[in-house]
Amino acid sequence: MGKLNALKVKTAGPGKHEDGDGLRLVVSPTGAKKWVLRITVGGKRREMGLGSFPAVSLAEARENATDARRIAKAGGDPISAREPKLASTVPTFTQAAAAYIRAHRRGWSNIRHARTWPRSLKTYAGPVIGKKPVDHVATEDVLKILTPVWTTRTETASRVQGRIESVLDFAAAHKWRDAVNPARWRGHLDKLLPPPGRIKVVRHQPAIPYQEVSAFRDWAGEVSYFPRDVCEMALAHVIENKVEAAYRRGDLFEKRRAMMQAWADWCAGPTGAVDDPAPTASPNTPTERPDVG
Repeated sequence: MGKLNALKVKTAGPGKHEDGDGLRLVVSPTGAKKWVLRITVGGKRREMGLGSFPAVSLAEARENATDARRIAKAGGDPISAREPKLASTVPTFTQAAAAYIRAHRRGWSNIRHARTWPRSLKTYAGPVIGKKPVDHVATEDVLKILTPVWTTRTETASRVQGRIESVLDFAAAHKWRDAVNPARWRGHLDKLLPPPGRIKVVRHQPAIPYQEVSAFRDWAGEVSYFPRDVCEMALAHVIENKVEAAYRRGDLFEKRRAMMQAWADWCAGPTGAVDDPAPTASPNTPTERPDVG
């Protein structure tokens, strides 16, 4: 078998995958990956951990393995010498988030996720925990990120919370931090922040002016001089007064026809007020201002 490459490392299944000279990638049944170097120290064959993938890349693992071999060849103990350095292999939150995105990107059917995930985490989480080791992220950090926008940009804040929670769960699965997730909503943050559904502000759109949309009833009341009864009957509205409704027998047809003609003229011509209907001999046009009957 040849040496490992970036693609082989990324797609490696459970088992041991050799890179050569004692360096191997060990993949657990759950998919967690770590680098191990088999090396002889003081005449004894030993295994030395070099960190987890993807926090430690293939190139970094090879570099670390070369350093360890050099120390062992000189008679030293590379395991003891590298213990302080190994502690620094825990990735920062930004590194863990990048690893999570790389691991899941191919499974996202919506390409929009590939853009919004890193953007939202960089904008909201980055300034607070971006450079912090992922095992140092605490509830106080999460609240510092979410509280300023929880009631003003609730939907965005809720998405950021879910994404931080996923990254920290991912980190726990890789043994980069403990399993207690400070960004978990159910049973944790839901005790500290109000539910998003209860604080989302519903904004009703304002009514559009009648000048912008052929709105007949507003035009009839605001611009024309036609009586209210004629306007209401044109819209087939029921007369609210029961007594009046009982005695009303006519349909105001001629007056409604004159009104609808005025409405048509207004729609077709320049926006403006409707003049008082001019006297005319036509039976279809009122001979006086239609403010009676």
